[in-house]
Amino acid sequence: MNWYQNLPSNLPIIFFHSMEIHEPLTFQHESYDFIYVVSGKLTIGLPEQEAQYFISDICLVSPMNKATLIPGESCNIFHLGIHPYFVEQCLGNYGTLICDSVLEPGNNYTALKEILINIGTRYLEGPSENHLSILSLMFQLMEHLKKENYFKPVLYEKIPEKHGARINKIIDYIDHHYNEPITLTSLSEALYLTPQYLSKFFHKYLHKNFKTYLLEKRLFHAYRDVSYTDDPITEIAIRNGFSDVTAFSKAFRASYQMTPSRFRKNKHVHMLAEEYKQLDEYSNSVLLSENSCLYSSQIDVNIHETEGMRSNFSTLLNISSAKNLLSENYRRLLLESRKSLGFQYLRIQGILSSSFIPRVLPDYNYYFLDLDDIMHFMLDHDLIPFIDLTRMSHTFYEPGGSLQDSLASLKNNRFFELLKAFLAFCSQSYPKEWTSQWVFELWKLPRETPQQYASDFRLIQDMIHSYLPGVSLGGPGFDSREDLKDLEEILRCLYKGDGKPSFISAHLSLMRKPQSSKTIVSMDQNLPLNLAQKIRKMIRKYDLHTPFYITEWNSISLPELPIQYSCYQSAYICKTCLDLNSVSDLMGYWLFSDTTTQSSPLKQKAFYFWGSGLINKDNIAMPAFYAFQMLGRLGTEIIKRGENFCITRKGPDHYQIMCFNYAHPRSSCLYENGKYSSFSNVYKLFEEVPAVSFRFLLHGITPGKYRVSRFLLDRSHGSILDIWIGGFVRSNISETEYLMDIKLPSASQLNYLLKACIPEERNIYFHADDCLEVETSILAHNVCVWDIIRQV
Repeated sequence: MNWYQNLPSNLPIIFFHSMEIHEPLTFQHESYDFIYVVSGKLTIGLPEQEAQYFISDICLVSPMNKATLIPGESCNIFHLGIHPYFVEQCLGNYGTLICDSVLEPGNNYTALKEILINIGTRYLEGPSENHLSILSLMFQLMEHLKKENYFKPVLYEKIPEKHGARINKIIDYIDHHYNEPITLTSLSEALYLTPQYLSKFFHKYLHKNFKTYLLEKRLFHAYRDVSYTDDPITEIAIRNGFSDVTAFSKAFRASYQMTPSRFRKNKHVHMLAEEYKQLDEYSNSVLLSENSCLYSSQIDVNIHETEGMRSNFSTLLNISSAKNLLSENYRRLLLESRKSLGFQYLRIQGILSSSFIPRVLPDYNYYFLDLDDIMHFMLDHDLIPFIDLTRMSHTFYEPGGSLQDSLASLKNNRFFELLKAFLAFCSQSYPKEWTSQWVFELWKLPRETPQQYASDFRLIQDMIHSYLPGVSLGGPGFDSREDLKDLEEILRCLYKGDGKPSFISAHLSLMRKPQSSKTIVSMDQNLPLNLAQKIRKMIRKYDLHTPFYITEWNSISLPELPIQYSCYQSAYICKTCLDLNSVSDLMGYWLFSDTTTQSSPLKQKAFYFWGSGLINKDNIAMPAFYAFQMLGRLGTEIIKRGENFCITRKGPDHYQIMCFNYAHPRSSCLYENGKYSSFSNVYKLFEEVPAVSFRFLLHGITPGKYRVSRFLLDRSHGSILDIWIGGFVRSNISETEYLMDIKLPSASQLNYLLKACIPEERNIYFHADDCLEVETSILAHNVCVWDIIRQV
């Protein structure tokens, strides 16, 4: 173990770099070099090949191989160099190690990449502090490589030191020439030995003759090509040194008891259960096992049978406090996110407040500088205000007050005066064609009666329309946790008089509040859809044309648990958006970002508030963000919609397929004496569901070549939570101490997470006649989208 002494922190890691490459880089190291593409495009040139690598691709460069890295545009990688002695101690000497996601596009490298990501994360946090956890991950890496990526010859147990170098030369020569018509004679000439001596040497130290060893080496490479590529069998045979396909098939059948074609077919069937499999032992997730049930689903569709689809998933964006828009960083984040989400309305709270529109001396007039600042920002970027009037109105009603008291309060209090001044200022300051698009919402307060709410609604509606004709005003922001009978009474009062609401709004989640009980998580996984359908039906009793807006919606409101950080949230969002697409006219997910200018009582109360935003407090996109991004890829016409999939069309010869595997929360887990309170147990909160094998057949397509871009969001892609869980389980510190560390992450770690936690993207190409087939398997919480377009 002396070779450990000169390595960082006594780890078998010679170096680790997380870096952005701008210029070509050439190296030749003694180490085993793993290169993982975090973002961008990278060309890796090796002595015998050159290939392009994209985001989430991985490549292993063997010791002493000269490699050149050529970046395309902005390229970020991490580069891990492992000491060769460590590899040899774990795997043995004289073996052949292969690891390349581009050369083996069908191979499942997810588990391997997950280990490498965790090694990189822990190393960034500190190699000395995380010595044991990194070392544990290194042994996991070796075990995985030995099982999946390693060819090891059967050798004589005790090889004299003087013959070790010779064996290395023999294996190295065969590794570089196995695909050529080499013979024992040509090998002996290259090594300056006689064929007779070399033959005896093979028998004595490799326990087989040269011909058998060469055949095994060729079959090792051919096996991987058959298993993990779609290359023709004939091409594979020639590429790996066989004289023809007949000789290859005969040798392959002798080793694997079936032809290469039959083996490939069987291999693909078995890989359905393994595809995208993640190394989740550390995070206590439920993965496929030999006894797991794999639910299969085949979907046949005719692409010419379609119906319209509304893109109302992220048209409305909740940004909470208006003060957030005063921050330049927040604005930048908002505009960058708009490119992916495509929202139009910004739902804002706290505009009508003395802190945002104060009065100043000496005249005690209202000061509109901050308001004017954010309004011009929205105007300049074609954003439309969706103004929540409710927050300040909490202070203008006293419990038990009568209707007359309420009206008098509204007419005489500062809220009424501020609203009037605000409307007057806006009517004079901004173009009418823009203000006419504005939307206002008035939520009903818990202590208001339906009659009080309806009367106040009409007063505010008249005032708004007197200054800003054409704008919309709706409500009541009905809380789905309450009894629907309450909404029925509110609607009756609203539609009883003149001035009906422009829309009816509600807040939906999976939370329920049974009578005489605390709020719980509903066991009905279709609760949002069922409630929305009932509300929609209720609205139509009074008016057939009043839109239904879900202005706030989310899944589970439990700040002490990172539900919103988990990949569960991505599957929930896809399911809910597709369920509610035809029921609601507008949807606003709560919340855009956990970055806020106001302190939250929730943050003060909880030790570590995980947040509920699409983007967390460190500006890292959550699985929820990428779920909306993937939903945005769907087309405007629905070809077919199922329980856990949707097929759409965006234009001629342009199709999209989304599928997901939703696992519902287990309500009881949240209340079992804190059994699952640790953030590392978050995935135990959900029901166990089997993987789903999807096979989509698109009939009636135009014959030609199609590019199929696949976007996969799973626990290896898109979630910093899973990286943190892996780090914690391998640490030997308390959860409280660990959470403090990740609460204040280093700049280098944040930079790494920003680039690493994104869905995986792959591009493949198919020649298709009348039908195109796409298939995959999806584990719990995973979301997968294919974008299919015909190449002209």
